[in-house]
Amino acid sequence: MSNIGGNGERAVHAFERHPRDGERVLDSATGQVGIIDGQEVLRSTWTDRIVERRVWLLPPGGGHQWPARPNQLSPAPGTT
Repeated sequence: MSNIGGNGERAVHAFERHPRDGERVLDSATGQVGIIDGQEVLRSTWTDRIVERRVWLLPPGGGHQWPARPNQLSPAPGTT
């Protein structure tokens, strides 16, 4: 659990499938192309609202996953 807001509110981490799992995307923060491999969602234990979401990406040729913010992802060049 993570503390959010400094008021005692907590967030619970959950790993879920992403609606676009398997899609090639460009991460504008790193400039790397990756394949969506799920998402990490943090939900408030008080309100059940999502307080943060991270999309996990894999390099197309294999390697280490990295997290990205959803608003930093766009279709990879050559996939449209």
